[in-house]
Amino acid sequence: MKNFIEHMTEICNESAQIRISEIGGLDALGLRDTKSLLPGLSRFTIQRSNDPSAIKNNVKESMKYTLWKIYQEVVIAYAMKLDRIAALGCRGVAERALRICFQETSGKPANDRLPLGPLIKDCKKIGLSLEILDLAEEIKKEGDNLAHAKYEQLQHWNGIQMHVSPKNSGSAPVAHYHTGDAKACLVHTRDLLFLIFSASGCLSD
Repeated sequence: MKNFIEHMTEICNESAQIRISEIGGLDALGLRDTKSLLPGLSRFTIQRSNDPSAIKNNVKESMKYTLWKIYQEVVIAYAMKLDRIAALGCRGVAERALRICFQETSGKPANDRLPLGPLIKDCKKIGLSLEILDLAEEIKKEGDNLAHAKYEQLQHWNGIQMHVSPKNSGSAPVAHYHTGDAKACLVHTRDLLFLIFSASGCLSD
């Protein structure tokens, strides 16, 4: 007989598989066969040198590495229904992706004090693809709503929504906090990475 922990683990695993399959599975997310699907994120090269060009390369490579790790954590969070964490993580992925694009396009790192919104504007000035910037804007919008308490301010009651369980329509409503659209945010983030780092992407190695 399964104990409580084993039972809950099994339920979580089944739920995670369903949520990931709804967006195409690990292949569609680029997390399986990454070398073929996202070659620009399949290897990272750090140079042991104080040469300015090596330092500039190391900045880009370290951003690629942390971007990739955060993206993996975002997918795990989404699979486990941690929707707010997933959406906020997507924002971090998008910012790093744009910083890499800015550096590759302009030849110099972006201003490290710029948050995602002004960074999008700077990327637009140097002619970065509007398709990339539109996706970044969508990711930013959802991240802003969650990071800056916009749901709470717009909907009052600290962003809490009251729902009656569909399994028991006669029951009292239960409080749920607003999580935003994490699924759309993750899909936008996936599409952004494929536009930039796939074999046909603008920054594929």
